[in-house]
Amino acid sequence: MRVKSQHFLQPTVTDAHSVVLEDNAGNIIFVAVEGDDHSIITATAGDPDFAGIVKALGINKTTIVHDVKLKSVEEMARLF
Repeated sequence: MRVKSQHFLQPTVTDAHSVVLEDNAGNIIFVAVEGDDHSIITATAGDPDFAGIVKALGINKTTIVHDVKLKSVEEMARLF
């Protein structure tokens, strides 16, 4: 899969088999894994199978989810 990210609007493109996103405290909040058939499996903190997917990636880390607050598209647009 191709991962596109931005830091202060400076884009970076990287090829990756898996992606792990952490919050500023180091808690894993999202993972994406590309399968052999190029399918993408995603999981978000709070999903029932999240810990199992993280463990399957070889990450031995416990993530505690207190409250996941998603921003709307309109709120995100105001950040830029």
